[in-house]
Amino acid sequence: MLLLTQVLYSAKTQYKKYLDNNRLLLTQVLYSAKTNNYTGIKFFLLLLTQVLYSAKTR
Repeated sequence: MLLLTQVLYSAKTQYKKYLDNNRLLLTQVLYSAKTNNYTGIKFFLLLLTQVLYSAKTR
């Protein structure tokens, strides 16, 4: 039980660290989507897919 708790906590902190790293990039993409709709949204979807995939594989 203790080991399981540690593993879950580790996964949570790793994921949070990963999200923090991507937050700035995500903000830039959202701003880009606002200013230049089509290209920004297409890029945002690609980035989102990568982030979700990476979170899944970690």
